[in-house]
Formats: sequence, structure tokens, C-alpha cells
Amino acid sequence: MVMHPLQSILKDLYEIFHVNISMFDIDGIHITSYPEVDSPFCRAIKEKSDLCHKCDQAAFERVKKSGTLEIYQCDLLLYEACVPLYCYGTLVGFLMMGQTTIQDNKEKIKERSQVLLKDHLDALVQSIPIHPYQEIESFAHIFELCARSLSLENKLEPKNRSLAYQIKKYVETHYNLCI
Repeated sequence: MVMHPLQSILKDLYEIFHVNISMFDIDGIHITSYPEVDSPFCRAIKEKSDLCHKCDQAAFERVKKSGTLEIYQCDLLLYEACVPLYCYGTLVGFLMMGQTTIQDNKEKIKERSQVLLKDHLDALVQSIPIHPYQEIESFAHIFELCARSLSLENKLEPKNRSLAYQIKKYVETHYNLCI
């Protein structure tokens, strides 16, 4: 199996915290993840609903506007984080981590997901990693530093765009000129 060049970084982050780490392009298209498969809970939800996709897309839009790390709870109360990825100052995608929860949320998650997950609900909810909120927040900040490092090193090329196009867009955006 051939790994995506950046997947080793995702794997290292996973080994520290044991939550899925995924990379998406600017259009919200999945590029790579580690591990490559969703958790059992998320896989079961995605088979029944587009709730996860809608939540991810909303997070991408919020992060596009803010340009910063966002730690949030999805509609089913799982914690996730999203950070922007840049290349030469241009937003080229997103790095996401999730899903995890705090101990107190397990019963609430069961209540919210029981309509979608009638079969094996207890086992699926038990498969969700648990972390204290402070750990979630701390890991998200480490995660953000990794995203900044990738951005500063310009390791991510913009999708289907030449450097000249990106320079033109930068000038137009920052200097209100039309070239």
C-alpha cells in the first residue's frame, strides 16, 4: 500500500491521541486520512445519513471565514477540530481531527443517535474514544501547530491552480486591484 506523502504526519498525530486525522482540499473533498477508515460509530452514521458531511462542510465554511482553529461539537455531540491549510498565503484545504467525546456525553450521544443507529447502538457508542476536554483542547493546539508548519513550509499545492494565478488573486484580494 502506498501512503500519501503527508500521511506519515497524520499517522504520528494519530499515535499520540488515537483520533482520526483527515485532510481535505479547498472544496471539502477528502484527500487522505489516518487511519484510512472511519471509526465504527462514524461509519455507521455515514451509511444512514449525510449529517456528518453537512457538519464538515459547515465547519469548513466557518474556518474559511475565521482563518483559525475551531474546536466544536458535531450534531451528535462528538468533538472535532478543523484548521486551515495554506500554501504561499492562499487557503488550499483543511486538516480535521475527530471524533472523540468526554465521558459525560456518552448517554446524550446514544439519545441523539438512536433513531439512526437502532442496531448495535451500545457497542458503536462505546467505540468512541473518550478524552477529558482539556486533553481535546491541548491536542487541538498541537494539531494547529502541525497545520501551521505544513503551511509555512508550503508543502501543500493549491488544487488546479498555477502560482501565477495565486499571485494574481493575492494582489487582487489584498490591494483591491483588478489585473
